[in-house]
Formats: sequence, C-alpha cells, structure tokens
Amino acid sequence: TDDKGVTLMQRTDGLEGDVRQVVLGHSPPHEIDFTIKEPTDYEANRHRFIGNIDKRVDRGWLAKNGPEFREQQDHPVALRVWGPFSFLRGFVGVENAMILPYTEPDMIRLMLSDHLDTCRAAAGPVIEACKPDLCYLWEDCCGSTGPFIAPNIFEEIMTPWYREWKDYLLSMGVKWIMLDTDGNPVPLVRNWHEAGVDCIQPYEVNSVDMLKLAAEYPDYIMMGGIYKHIFEPGDRAQVGRFKTVDIHQAIDEELERVVKPMTKRGGYIASLDHWAFWGTTFEGYRYYSERLERYGKANQVTRTLV
Repeated sequence: TDDKGVTLMQRTDGLEGDVRQVVLGHSPPHEIDFTIKEPTDYEANRHRFIGNIDKRVDRGWLAKNGPEFREQQDHPVALRVWGPFSFLRGFVGVENAMILPYTEPDMIRLMLSDHLDTCRAAAGPVIEACKPDLCYLWEDCCGSTGPFIAPNIFEEIMTPWYREWKDYLLSMGVKWIMLDTDGNPVPLVRNWHEAGVDCIQPYEVNSVDMLKLAAEYPDYIMMGGIYKHIFEPGDRAQVGRFKTVDIHQAIDEELERVVKPMTKRGGYIASLDHWAFWGTTFEGYRYYSERLERYGKANQVTRTLV
C-alpha cells in the first residue's frame, strides 16, 4: 500500500531475497484496491486532505533557498501542482476517476474543493518565497485516442477548480499555467483555454497534430510536438515517417517540419513530445540540441559556447 492508501501489485520476477520487495522500474504497478471508494470513505479520511499546512510546507527550506529561486535569471521557476483529474486518479485510480463524477458527483466536488483549498494554503508561502514564473499542472488525463473526461463533465465539475486556481495565481502574481497531459487532448483544448490554461504540452506526435492546433489557437502557447523517435533508426524505418534512416537527416527533417513554422508563429517552446527513449545516444541528442539552436534561443545565459 502506498502513501495515498492505494494497494498496488507489482511483478518482482528475478529479484533475489524478499519477493515482496517493490522495485521502481521493474514493472508498472497495477492498482488493485483503494482506501477512497465512496463518500463514507472520504469522510473518514478527510482530515488527511485538509489543514496541517505547517506539515506540508518546509518554511525553513523556503527561507534558505527562496532567494536563489527569486534572483536567478537562467531559467523559469515553476510551482508544481496536481490538477483535478490527476489528484483524483492518485487516490481513487484512473477508472474510478472516470466513473465517480457520474455516480458520486457530490463527493468528487468536495474532494476537489478540499484539494483547491489545500493547494492555495500550501502554495502561498512557496509563491512568496520563490516568486515562480508559472504554475506547472500535472494532469495526465488523455489516452492516445482522447481524454478520460467528457467535455460536459469537465465543464460541470472541473472548470470551476481551474478558474478559481487561476484567479488565485493571478492574485499572487503568477501569470501562467502550463498543463502536462500525454496522449490526445484535442476534445478538451478549448475547455482548458477558456478555463485559464496558457500552455499545454507535450503534444505526442502519434496522437495529435500540434501544428493544426497552433493554427486554430494562435494565442495558445505551445510546447513539445517534436517526434521523440527521431533518435531511433529502427522505429523510424518501421513507422515510415521519415524519408531517411540517417539520424542526422531525420533530425533536420523533423525540426524543419515543426520548429520552422512554430518559430514563425511565435509562442512556442521547442521540446520533444515526451522523454527521450532508452537508447538515445549522446551524439544524437547533441546534434539535435545544436541544430535546434539554429532556429534561435531566447535565453542567452544557457547558450552553448563554441
């Protein structure tokens, strides 16, 4: 059972010693039971979700490290928060997070209200100490074919959370919300935009056409959309996306496809459409980074020195 009250099953094939030992990366954990399944469960555990701000915020750490975050000019500083769906899935699982808004909407509203209050209370000292440039919302709620949330459920139950959170951030001087979700977010892009989200990433190429969305939403900040498999010749040949199996030519082709038009559009942060896969070589990634700089780099502090 993890710290969120979720009972997990994980394969431990080949481990020596205690076979009950859970090793991250050995296999994806399978969620089999949850402490929070119905309203009485949440009421019994609600005290764990609210209050206790002094235990959630290390004020000594903030006093010591806050000035470094505030004063540096090398990179953006982000406040990381779980979005409403990711918060729910962390405690009730993905399937229940999809179902409970229909079967137990009052419980879900209460959970999200508590989450919002706790986020505001805990974020206040962090924002004051570190002066973040943006809020990074982890909200993995989309599969390869679309979101796990129907747009009407999003509007009814989750839009209020986003609007109130955005209003709070603005009142504290944090202007931007960057949202992280994999897969295909298209059916919810407009909902997020209208609810106050400024940027979505990473726009996985196999699931969504970022360039089409960029044209449809010219004031949306975009990040990602560069095919992560450019470093894997075998996958490129199988997918047939590129005209070549030469890694350098494939990188050049992909940057020309994505970065060139997005640089012209503006409002774009160049990035892969997810983590680079195992097997990505240092030489390949170095070539990608060097070629990417040819399209321009706003932050001169971290520019590669030749």
